[in-house]
Amino acid sequence: MVDKEIEYKHYERIPMQYLCIRASIVESNELPEWLFGDNKISEEVYVGCWIKDQTEKNAEYIAKGQIEEYSIIAEAIEVQHPITEKDYEDNDEYDHLQYYEQALIDGEVLVFNTSPAEEDDNKKP
Repeated sequence: MVDKEIEYKHYERIPMQYLCIRASIVESNELPEWLFGDNKISEEVYVGCWIKDQTEKNAEYIAKGQIEEYSIIAEAIEVQHPITEKDYEDNDEYDHLQYYEQALIDGEVLVFNTSPAEEDDNKKP
């Protein structure tokens, strides 16, 4: 249950924001092994971002910039809203309290959500 009662002006810093960004991996891009290992993953990635103490626009720039550092193209912001620790209480939908708490320390946390690449049944080894 996100507290949407607080309205921030475009120039105001928001204590903590959550963004979900849809991104895509360009097949020719060489991804860092520590990020995804050597797993075959789908080209579509959703990135959960917790950004501390930024304006709405700056949070977008920071999140997109961090994503694109890994040669992943940030395509669209699916969700963006202020978030507080209260939003995690008694709410199974928000089970990412650890990322929120880490963003309080580091200023930003990004979590890359991928799915396995679909195998083409017509291909022969």
